[in-house]
Amino acid sequence: MSSAFLVPRLATFALALLQWLGGASLSLASVPPPPPPPKAPRAPSSAPKPPAPPKPPRAVVPHHGLKESAGSVSSFVLVRGDRESMRVTNSHIDELNGLQSLKARFGKDFLWFRQGRQGYVIQDAATLAKILDIYKPEEALDRQEEALDKREEKLESQQAALETRQEDVDERLEQLEEKEEELEDAAARARIASQRHSLEKERVPLDQELKNLEREIEKLSKEQEFLGHQQEEISRKVERELDRVMVEAIRTGVAVKVDHLGSVAKR
Repeated sequence: MSSAFLVPRLATFALALLQWLGGASLSLASVPPPPPPPKAPRAPSSAPKPPAPPKPPRAVVPHHGLKESAGSVSSFVLVRGDRESMRVTNSHIDELNGLQSLKARFGKDFLWFRQGRQGYVIQDAATLAKILDIYKPEEALDRQEEALDKREEKLESQQAALETRQEDVDERLEQLEEKEEELEDAAARARIASQRHSLEKERVPLDQELKNLEREIEKLSKEQEFLGHQQEEISRKVERELDRVMVEAIRTGVAVKVDHLGSVAKR
């Protein structure tokens, strides 16, 4: 085949190839770009807050821990004005159904107690004063407990207020992030990002205040636990001293025999 014949054929082929490549380029240019990858989720500004430690249970001292014997007191009710203090054994709790009858019979200042199957009442002012003195250490601890309870209520109120503010900031942050993802304008996205960064800075001191409160609540919990042990020890001591005074009152005749409804027993 002569070169005169090949040259026109090659030129035609080259022109066709160039036209095809140009069309392909135009087709590729018309394809839309792929969407941007989804935005990574926002990292939390602080670690999740651990649950607050449970409040230690208030010490419950059983008022029937002493063994009954011929000389021990198993139940008593101390009435001073409108206040009542009592220790009751489970097997004889029905005897206290006559408490109102006791008040009607002996007024607002007396001590009723039971030794074995026999009930007694003390109205002697000196003996009642001695019994009140025995109670004083226990009452002092009760006042400390009330003070700790008030501190606890205050701290829990502050904690709830901070958590509410923290939740509000988190909700606003979430709204800004959703809005930012919907925007295509770079300037608008930048403005939203700036607002989001400001809110994240606002959240930092809230996290720190909550951590400080959690430490205070934990410290208070330990104080309450220690106080509970003290109350338990004091209550046992008070019971022993009360038993001693009541048994002595029987021996000296200061304690008067009565039945469980408050009537003076026949001698």
